[in-house]
Amino acid sequence: MIDVVIEDPRWNQLGLRELVGDAVSATLDGLQVKAPFELSVLGCNDARIAALNTEFRGQPEPTNVLSWPDTDLSAEKDGDLPQAPVPTPEGDLSLGDIAIAYETC
Repeated sequence: MIDVVIEDPRWNQLGLRELVGDAVSATLDGLQVKAPFELSVLGCNDARIAALNTEFRGQPEPTNVLSWPDTDLSAEKDGDLPQAPVPTPEGDLSLGDIAIAYETC
């Protein structure tokens, strides 16, 4: 399931919901991930993403994309690939949250 929240209506003009669906499908197909999944995407503007960037990273400026995994999947050693998400007992993968800023993107 993909939950797309559009705060800036300019994302509607670009078909953000469809773009996200296509990108996620292509990515998961390429990785051969077949499990059901959950992902949340926020289409916002520079002001909103600057507030999020300040809150979560201490950097009071806009950026193109911010993402938050549901669990820490960091590589065990610098330079290694991140760990793969582990399905829930029900078999779902929780892929986390993504915010993208219209003006910067």
